[in-house]
Amino acid sequence: IMEVKPVAVAAGVAAGAAGLAALAYLTQRDLSTQIEPPSIACSGPTAIACGKGGYSALRAYPLDTPAPTADQSGGSGGGRRQARRVDAGEVEGATRGAAACFEGVGEDQVVTVRVMAAGINYADVCIRWGLYTSWNTFGGGIRPGLRAGAKGDVPGFEFAGVVQKVGSAVTRVKVGDQVFGATLFGAYSSRIDVPEHLLFQKPPTLSFSEAAALPAVAMTAWFAVTQQASPIPAGGRVLVHSAAGGVGSMLVQMCKAKGWRVVGVVGQQHKEEYCRGLGSDAVVVKEGKTPREVWAEIEHAAPGGFAAVFDANGAATLMDSYNHLAPCGKLICYGFHSMLPRAGGVLGLFEWARIVWQFLLTPRFNPLTMVPANKSLLTFNLSFLFARRDLLDEAMADILQWIEAGAVRPPHVTAYPMAQVRTAHAAIESGSTIGKLVIIPP
Repeated sequence: IMEVKPVAVAAGVAAGAAGLAALAYLTQRDLSTQIEPPSIACSGPTAIACGKGGYSALRAYPLDTPAPTADQSGGSGGGRRQARRVDAGEVEGATRGAAACFEGVGEDQVVTVRVMAAGINYADVCIRWGLYTSWNTFGGGIRPGLRAGAKGDVPGFEFAGVVQKVGSAVTRVKVGDQVFGATLFGAYSSRIDVPEHLLFQKPPTLSFSEAAALPAVAMTAWFAVTQQASPIPAGGRVLVHSAAGGVGSMLVQMCKAKGWRVVGVVGQQHKEEYCRGLGSDAVVVKEGKTPREVWAEIEHAAPGGFAAVFDANGAATLMDSYNHLAPCGKLICYGFHSMLPRAGGVLGLFEWARIVWQFLLTPRFNPLTMVPANKSLLTFNLSFLFARRDLLDEAMADILQWIEAGAVRPPHVTAYPMAQVRTAHAAIESGSTIGKLVIIPP
């Protein structure tokens, strides 16, 4: 067997480091040429479709396309194209969610909504990168003009707007009602068809933007708090990572509504005041600190550990979160944000190498050690639970009751015109935003 000399090892390490540096440099050069200007031309009712790649993968498609007339179908007039007249009360094209969203739903139970605002979630960025499992499983929202059998390509889980049309069997809403709701993709649109059971009356105290910002993050937080963390006695301590984000904003408020003491972790100093305003009993700011210093502050806030930790970071914090559970504590994991880049818009070779490295660093939990430690790991993805209408109804009943009582409010909302959807994606990727982002269709 050939002896491996130290000098050879050193040379190999140096060559590997140089290769990674060159790869990073080339990747960044590549990014600068791939990213297109963020604005999109949107005029009239529009749907935003999402391919795989950078910001240029988000493209606008008109919902209303002129129908063929006699002139176009071989009659006299030289083939001149004319737009079909739309009669009063008639609704033109609309997107709809993936087929799984309509299982067991008849067309007479479908409602058409004029979308006034649609929520943006970090999951939408993962969709653009080709990394979101339910999108890859079910396909995206379906827009008019797609050929039969084509995979849907419109993202968006939530929206708020005005009912334009109802099926003959619809009883929950009527034309003209102001509503908000959830969908299995398809909400990046000026109009959307949804099953009636996914719609709810918009509280009069909420704007369309606030209502559109609510369903995905509120139901995610509700499920984590009520179905996984509970029961925890009043005064029990919980830790919320990314406490100033969309889901984090709702987690803090719902945990306080349960009577728990909340320690919130935020990435940047400008988020601290917002997090305290949500009700956090203590806020730990990571900016300018080492991980060791951050966890020392967390330990000071809860010396005995936590009854629950809500963590969507991934490899960066999962094991430390688990280690800071009190006996009978629960680690609730619903994402892996730290694995993904925060700038650039696309996944180049260097970003993929980093994802693989973070995957290798992701802790593996062993039941043989968890049992004597009396600790639990719980996970979920609500986009695979659309068939559970009982959960949806229970969640929205609780959420609307909390809102009416003033115990919970929607997260802070930043609105972008639909034409600036690429800019909105860049903002949510950056990790610097507070609360929730929405787009406003034309």
